[in-house]
Amino acid sequence: ELSVEEQLVRVIGNGRSWIPGMELLDPGSANVQIFDIVIMIILFIVFVTLPMSLAFEEINSSMIVANIVFDSMFMLDVVKHFNVGYFTSDMALVMDRQRIAKEYLRGWFLVDLVSSVPISDILELLSRSKGDYMALLRSKNGLRLLKMIRITKLLKMLRGTQLLSYLRATLVDTLDRFNVKISDAFAKMFWLFFTLLTLAHWLGCLLYFAVRLWSFPRTSWVVLAGLVTHEGTPLMNVLSRYLWCLHKILLVFVSVAYEYPATSQICMETTGWCRVESWITLLCLYIGTLFYALLISNLSAIVVNQNMSHRRFEEQLSTTLEFLRSKKIPKSVCRKVKEYYYLRYNDGRLYDEAMILDNLSPELRKEVWRCSSRELIPKVPLFREHTTAFFDALAVNLTPTMWFPGDVIVQEGSVGKHVFFIHTGLCSLHLRSVEDDDVRILADGCFFGEAAILLKTKRSCTVRACTMVETFVVEEDVFTEVCDEFPEIADYLHKLARQRQTWLKHLDISRAYRGVDAKVVHPDYVDPEDALTPLFQLLSIELGPTHRLGRRAAAPKNGPGRPGRASRAPSRRRRSGRRSRTRRRRSASARRARRRVATARLRRRTVVSERMARIVYDIYVGQL
Repeated sequence: ELSVEEQLVRVIGNGRSWIPGMELLDPGSANVQIFDIVIMIILFIVFVTLPMSLAFEEINSSMIVANIVFDSMFMLDVVKHFNVGYFTSDMALVMDRQRIAKEYLRGWFLVDLVSSVPISDILELLSRSKGDYMALLRSKNGLRLLKMIRITKLLKMLRGTQLLSYLRATLVDTLDRFNVKISDAFAKMFWLFFTLLTLAHWLGCLLYFAVRLWSFPRTSWVVLAGLVTHEGTPLMNVLSRYLWCLHKILLVFVSVAYEYPATSQICMETTGWCRVESWITLLCLYIGTLFYALLISNLSAIVVNQNMSHRRFEEQLSTTLEFLRSKKIPKSVCRKVKEYYYLRYNDGRLYDEAMILDNLSPELRKEVWRCSSRELIPKVPLFREHTTAFFDALAVNLTPTMWFPGDVIVQEGSVGKHVFFIHTGLCSLHLRSVEDDDVRILADGCFFGEAAILLKTKRSCTVRACTMVETFVVEEDVFTEVCDEFPEIADYLHKLARQRQTWLKHLDISRAYRGVDAKVVHPDYVDPEDALTPLFQLLSIELGPTHRLGRRAAAPKNGPGRPGRASRAPSRRRRSGRRSRTRRRRSASARRARRRVATARLRRRTVVSERMARIVYDIYVGQL
């Protein structure tokens, strides 16, 4: 039991070794990790060559020196564990000699010792001496014992699971560094077939080894297949015999062990070598059945989980359409709902974003939202020109929403509870006082709805979608809280909201001269935020500086001296004069040609559809 002081220090012991001048090794040091990797490589070589050494004498003879080297490394690994610290369950580093030795002796010491000592070589040397016990070792059963006792080397593989976990984590980090993604389906199938081939490798060699122990009977499958003679003389090289062993086991796995050719049959006796082969064959049949079941289950899981998000999308869409049909909803509305789903989830995948993000930390959640809505930054001047912290605060609470052409996004006179940022699409502003006519167009990067929240008023205009519009919506409480955190931006937004409200009052004919100062905002006022958006800048370049980005309502025909005419009369006369001279100089065909050219330019530069390009051109040019 560790004391409180030792747990606080996190390093237990002074790290001194029993040998003067030597210190205990840190388990996280590079030398220890390199040595563990070397041991892991040796274990892999032993795991592959051990069954082949048991089955084929040629490989066993060529591996004598290698086996001595491997056993020496295993013994050195035992010594290493007495000189390397270890971590406790509470991640305290133990560097005390006595505790290290005690922990190792009651843990993996016996397993490492048995798998490291060359017991088979020692018994083989002892069998050469005289005595009754040694005569037993020289007998047939003794030889079988000497051969099979080498399997104790596999005990070392149990210790290799810890290092295998470390190598797996290293492999994952390496793949992430090089941006290489391996799907879970591929990893499962690879591991399944690797396990199958490993079992086939071991069982094929053990089956050949069983026949070899009984001196290759005449009725054995090895002799009938022409691999060796009854006397044990090889008729094929080692590789060919090994491949035939692998072939037989794979045939047994697929349950054809009793069919032609001879390599796939089993003996029909119940004594001697045939009894051993029958049990091995029965084991292979069960393994093959188990593998078949695992293969089917894994393939089914892969098919089910491969497109889980797409399947969830289809189920949600099917459920929604079924609900609409049960409520006798018109087909036009159903088609609109279906179109909304395909536009909102354009990749055909439906995710539970709330559940996914709730499982993340607050900072990581903020970073994910920032990346998912990063396309707004270059479009919205408010985000582009100010600090990124303002956008980061709003990004977590941005909700994407789709609007169809003709949908009313904001209704004049309603209570404002949201702020809208346009991602893609065109919207038009409408006023009741000018016969619900459009007075301005909003495009990508524009935002609206902040005036009603900041000035505590009702909606001053109606915003209607002209095309398919995608917006990001922010709740009133969130927007107010973020503005409180950034007072400078809040002051700028208050000023902008007042300018927009004053401009809308100028357009209201019935209130044109009721306390509104024309010097504050001109009726042809150009919004400072909207003018910096990509589409507005493009239009100002394509159409020239004489065209306005906003549209002014027509003045009433109430004669001279009536309210609403005096202050705008000079500019109106100048514009009407220019328009009349322009109309006289241009013919109808010239105007149509100019429209086609401008529409083509707008479509190329904004990469929008031809219909959207014509809408923009009609609003900004055709109606001016």
